[in-house]
Amino acid sequence: MTDGRQVTEWSQVGTGPVRRPATAALTVGKVPCVRQGKAETGRGNEDLTSPPRISPEHASVGTRQIVGRHAHLDRLRAALDEPGPRGTLLELPGEPASGKTRLLAAFREEAKAREVPVWTASGALHGARPGGGRPRAGAAPPVRHPAGAPDGRGGAGADLRAAFAAATGPGGTGLLLLDDLHAADRRSAQTLAALLRDPVPGLVVAAAYRPRQCPPWVRSALEGGATASWRLPVGPLSRADAALMAPGHPAASVDRAHALSQGLPGYAAALLREAEGAPAPDFQEEPVPLQVPGLDAELAALGEDERQVLDIAAVLGEPVDPGLLVAVAARSPAHCAHVVDRLAALDLLRPYPDPPHAWGFRHPLVRAACYHRVLPGQRWLLHTRAAAVLRRRAAPLTEIAEHVARGDCGSDPHAAADLAAAAHDVLPTRPDRAARWLRTALRLTRDPAGRAGITLALAEAEMASGRPWVSRTLLTDMCAAQGDQHQLTLARLAHSRAELMMGRPREGYVPLRRELPRAERVGGALGVRVAAEAAVCAVLDGNRDAVRHLELASRLLPSAPAAAFDTRLAVIEAFTAAYVGGIPAVGGRLASAAAVIDERSDDECAADLGTLTLLAWAETMLERDGEALRHFARGLRVTDRGGPRALTPYLLAGQAHAAARQGRVEAALAAAAEARGAARRMGNAPLAEFADVTHAASVARRDGSTAATPTPVAGAGGSPPDAGSWFAAMTARTAVRLRWERGDPAVTTELLLRACGGAELPRVEACGAAYWAGVLMDLALARGDTVQAAGWARTAEERAEQSGLDGQRGHALASRARLEAHRERPTTAAALAAGAAERFAALGFLHDEASARLVRARALGDLREWREAEVEMAQVRVIAQATGSRALLGVVVTEQRRVGACAGRQSAPASPGHLGLTRREWDIARRVAAGASNAEVAATLYVSVKTVESHLTRIFRKLGMTSRNGLAAALTVA
Repeated sequence: MTDGRQVTEWSQVGTGPVRRPATAALTVGKVPCVRQGKAETGRGNEDLTSPPRISPEHASVGTRQIVGRHAHLDRLRAALDEPGPRGTLLELPGEPASGKTRLLAAFREEAKAREVPVWTASGALHGARPGGGRPRAGAAPPVRHPAGAPDGRGGAGADLRAAFAAATGPGGTGLLLLDDLHAADRRSAQTLAALLRDPVPGLVVAAAYRPRQCPPWVRSALEGGATASWRLPVGPLSRADAALMAPGHPAASVDRAHALSQGLPGYAAALLREAEGAPAPDFQEEPVPLQVPGLDAELAALGEDERQVLDIAAVLGEPVDPGLLVAVAARSPAHCAHVVDRLAALDLLRPYPDPPHAWGFRHPLVRAACYHRVLPGQRWLLHTRAAAVLRRRAAPLTEIAEHVARGDCGSDPHAAADLAAAAHDVLPTRPDRAARWLRTALRLTRDPAGRAGITLALAEAEMASGRPWVSRTLLTDMCAAQGDQHQLTLARLAHSRAELMMGRPREGYVPLRRELPRAERVGGALGVRVAAEAAVCAVLDGNRDAVRHLELASRLLPSAPAAAFDTRLAVIEAFTAAYVGGIPAVGGRLASAAAVIDERSDDECAADLGTLTLLAWAETMLERDGEALRHFARGLRVTDRGGPRALTPYLLAGQAHAAARQGRVEAALAAAAEARGAARRMGNAPLAEFADVTHAASVARRDGSTAATPTPVAGAGGSPPDAGSWFAAMTARTAVRLRWERGDPAVTTELLLRACGGAELPRVEACGAAYWAGVLMDLALARGDTVQAAGWARTAEERAEQSGLDGQRGHALASRARLEAHRERPTTAAALAAGAAERFAALGFLHDEASARLVRARALGDLREWREAEVEMAQVRVIAQATGSRALLGVVVTEQRRVGACAGRQSAPASPGHLGLTRREWDIARRVAAGASNAEVAATLYVSVKTVESHLTRIFRKLGMTSRNGLAAALTVA
């Protein structure tokens, strides 16, 4: 077969293929009539020709709505528009559940819209008759073959060809749709081969099949024809197309469905239907019931031996060790090998890439569905057998534990201890699995001391799995009981972390404060942990007692502390200093701690993800955004690989905060939206509100303050904002600022002061106090109170020096520049704004740099230093384009027009006279060099675009330039 081209654009199906009996030869018939959303197949299957719920803009003209697959549809249209004299073959190979049946349905709809005759078949070509569309007059009657008709002579193909030719007519076009061609028997393949060797002019044959199950006789038929051939693989969906399948589903559900389905739309649709109910556990941790499209028919065709081996493989999990399968099946290796080969030929099992000689299912969701088709008693028995075989082999506990937990573990005296030990090993990377094993171990344990230890481990696993409310319930009961003091302290530490995960730092602080006196008396490693964790809770609660707790931790720290202790304490010190103060003293220790953490493996980071998260937050608070973004990304990578998920909202919220300050607006919006969803699922309302307001602030930076959708945060209507915790305080302050920028008249200096805790800004973190003092200054200037504004400008300068952070110094300079500009002191304002812009540029704070440059440009305009003003505005345009900020671009264009209009009323400067340009040419050249387009220059100077173009031609000729970049360089030298 000769391919005309390769098409690799992926596409979408709807809810999966119609299930059909797994017979060797099926007959061709008319297109099923669709009534009330069901196809009349007699099996109650879903109608797969109905359109998916997608936006109209993604619909194909002339077909029912279908996501993607536009390259396939375009190829079909081309074949129908220009029917070849030798016909056309469109091959549609694809994996099971890739959407081949749905694509054929779209082909049929396209043909029906064109009134082209359509024939449909599944697996065979016997008894063909035209159907669908509007056949031409004189259509041939059905072709019937007598019983026992000889094979291999092409007689059936010739009769079928005659029927198609008669129905199509001279110069006409027809469409033959062949689904599940891999199921065709030899006779059907010979019939198809005859049809393709002597094709019907104008007949388009679209054949869909599974390449792995395609027998040699079908491949030979496809490759031996004289028809023009096109091979159009039907591959997986992109993430964007998966989202179009289910509008209204949460992004997290779509991400999960796309990842678990590996992009195959039939599986993705099944997962999205399942996601409409209660949240399900990860399929990598525990197989859950799922209706996999078409699988029932495949399993129904299996023999007893094949079904038994497939059941054992599903219970053993992937990869399937052949030796273990033979031992559990209690059959000979030769017998099992023969059955496995048959299952591989049916593409239910496939060779596993690693280790060699192992087997796996063709898709993880197929394994999950097969597992739940095993009868419960048989499942229990197979797990018990597998556990016994693995124990005899002295396999690692992590390999045995799953079978122990699901088999006959009640009679095993070592089951509880083995499950607890295995859970401890997998907790950092597979917390869901650890929690499941620990729940079984807890059920088997009767000893009170043993139950306490398992309960504590279970609480940690539930927390790491993203269920802190379950941990809190377990730990509340444990803390209320009297027991071993050491375990009680560990329980209170874990209880505190669970409260933090739910956004309740004050409730988390309470149990640690009870432990602090005992920690000071007992000391040791546990005492250091209590004091350090109390400092973290205090910061998140907005309590400055964190310094006192850190001092206690430092006193209790051994003279030669373990490296992990020292590293975590250094990170907590930096995190605390960012809130309380003393930032200059912690920079060196933070850098050293970051170097140590960078040397850790991902598994080591998973075991101590809290330290990595605190490190990233400390770095972004101390204006080290590049390092912070790298560590946030690493933490998210660890959680994506199966690590603890409880800290995911904190990682995403920090990523959004740092990305927004660096001008990565789209990344900030995406991270904020994910953080909001993750925090809500975790029950962390304060963090969800923080993500909401961060998202709104990013939208305001990109599209303008009026574009940001107001969020229901505390402080609405002029009431005092709730600033109970640090995140709540940040949310309240940002919400007030956004409302002020939107022009809300209810926003006053007093309202923002209440969000800051008062005139001394006690609820504002030390690393941001200078910035918020600058915002208070702007509010004072807005109401004309210059005296109060000057006081806030001084406060900004003082707080900036105390912090020792260049970004805060930049904010103090920018605040003073705005004040001086308001006082009509442009020379001072321009110098201060230049200093602020320089500091922001060095840190990568793009939006802050642009704001400072705009202040400087306006001041230079007031000084009639037009050229320097336009240089600043050109830089702002570059920033606006780099960040995608339409709002900033609009501001700078307006400012350029204002400055340009003022400059146009002045006499031309004497310095550029030697360039030989007229005054008008000089005005145009300066604006073009500053980055303005021809249309913008024309609008500024009130001339036509053609006038600007003719002036530019003369300017280029006079200066010997050929480009705008060259013009900018020439004017810079001048």
